[in-house]
Amino acid sequence: MSPRQTGRSQACDRRQVRTRLNQARAFLEVAELVGTEQNEVASNGQAMARDLARLLSITDDAHYGLLHVGRSRAAAALRQARRLVDTAAAHVE
Repeated sequence: MSPRQTGRSQACDRRQVRTRLNQARAFLEVAELVGTEQNEVASNGQAMARDLARLLSITDDAHYGLLHVGRSRAAAALRQARRLVDTAAAHVE
């Protein structure tokens, strides 16, 4: 029996670090849009918060490769991300 993995990190090269940093910046940008536009998006706030929470819950799985993200979960994440970005953009633009 192999030892159970207890950490949430794994080794990566500089290219992978840059990729992960860019992804983290994109997540931060969306989170900041949601946070700074709270008053304007109050009517959509709960749905946006739910979509963001679901997306953030799979970041480790999707970006750090610790667990496999299935096709249906990936498709749902894409829908949630699109909905979140579109709603935020509608309130900012």
